Amino acid sequence: MKAAGLCHSDVGILEDPKWMELMKVPAIPGHEIAGVVDAVGDPDTGYSVGDRVAVWPLGNKGDTYGYARPGGWGEYVVADKEDVIAIPD
Repeated sequence: MKAAGLCHSDVGILEDPKWMELMKVPAIPGHEIAGVVDAVGDPDTGYSVGDRVAVWPLGNKGDTYGYARPGGWGEYVVADKEDVIAIPD
């Protein structure tokens, strides 16, 4: 993780208990995610250690990062290859 945004829904979970109903707890919030690839589980991803990437926050499988799965406020994020987007130099 290098950066994780703080958006309206993130503030919602901090200030309004109704937002917590959307989360799978315990949870790590944060779904606006950018960082550097630290490890690659599947060598056929097209990504390498050191690549700068962002993560599609909603997840292509419908499991939103920071709600249904751990998000960007943690030290690391495990992302599906379909959700990873290269950040150009």
